[in-house]
Amino acid sequence: MKTGDDVEFIMFENGDKVSTNEGRVLVYEDVYMGDHSESWIVEKNRETNEETSRHNTRFIASIYWKPKENITMRSTGQAG
Repeated sequence: MKTGDDVEFIMFENGDKVSTNEGRVLVYEDVYMGDHSESWIVEKNRETNEETSRHNTRFIASIYWKPKENITMRSTGQAG
C-alpha cells in the first residue's frame, strides 16, 4: 500500500463500515510526523476532492482495497 491507493471500504471493530460511494472516495495516506509515520484512510468529496474526514489505520479492523483494474483518474479525484 502506498499513499494515494484507493480503498473500497473500511470496517471497524464494532461492525461499522465506511465505503466509497457516489459522493465519497476513500484514499490511503501515509504522513511523516517528524519522528514517526501515521497511516490514514482519508474520506474525500468525489466532486470537490476536499477532505471530509480521516481515520487512523490503528483503529480500523479491516481495509478492503479497490482492485487496481477499477481505479480511474475520476475515482482518485485527479483531473485527466
